[in-house]
Amino acid sequence: MKTTITTTDHNAQAEAFLRNSGVKMSVSYFGYGPHFAGDTDSRHRYRVTFSRNGKRMRVMFGQSIAAGATEPSAYDVLSCLQKYDVGTFDDFCHEFGYSEDSRNSERIYKDILRECEGIARVFPQDDNSVEAFREIQ
Repeated sequence: MKTTITTTDHNAQAEAFLRNSGVKMSVSYFGYGPHFAGDTDSRHRYRVTFSRNGKRMRVMFGQSIAAGATEPSAYDVLSCLQKYDVGTFDDFCHEFGYSEDSRNSERIYKDILRECEGIARVFPQDDNSVEAFREIQ
């Protein structure tokens, strides 16, 4: 028998991860406009802050166009965060298909490194927590 995982299940998993990790998530509306570099479409954008033990991490989240002005759930945001070490700039470019000769590629790489630093600062780094975080996809 095939088990179907619903959006509700994913949201519950993400919320349980935050609760079990002692991480708080707050969302504030940032505005409507292009989110990605070179974006030709506008979308609702949110500032999302994760905090634990006096430390925090802030990310910008562009909601899917289909979701409209619906505030992002914990699953929406956590599933988009980088969960693995991207390695060197060359490793990153080869793994994700970016040009090694592009300033835009370098900017994206540095943004991801900052995101990884924020994750390491706010989220627990024990093996069980890291594995639970990686399961949110």
